[in-house]
Amino acid sequence: MQSEKRKNIYLVLVIAFSVTAISLSFYFYQIFFSPNALIDSDQKYMLKIRSNDTYKTVADRLYDDRVVNDLVSFSFLSRLLGYQDNVKSGLYTITPKMTNLQLIRLLRSGNQTPIRVTFNNVRTKEDLAEKITANMEIT
Repeated sequence: MQSEKRKNIYLVLVIAFSVTAISLSFYFYQIFFSPNALIDSDQKYMLKIRSNDTYKTVADRLYDDRVVNDLVSFSFLSRLLGYQDNVKSGLYTITPKMTNLQLIRLLRSGNQTPIRVTFNNVRTKEDLAEKITANMEIT
């Protein structure tokens, strides 16, 4: 009688552990590999990170502009991959249906979108410097 009770308890524990393990595995798979950026859009998004921006300002901007759909999973993976302490300024192009992993790797790598500079009718070096630095954070 008592061994039958132990078997039932053991079976319940194994089933509960299995269900928990499968659920966590599925959740972690979704965090890493399911699209989370620009899910409802088919246009690219240009993210400009200034030199004094922190992770919180970047994450809030991504969420407020509806670029990131699930901020909790993005923040969790950012912390796991060390992006929260390694924010790099620049201009980044975020494409539709990017996963959290792709987005964090892009932002962490510093692989920025090139800026095109066009200037006309420049007479002095100061005018040229003004035109070139208008969209950049340099003097």
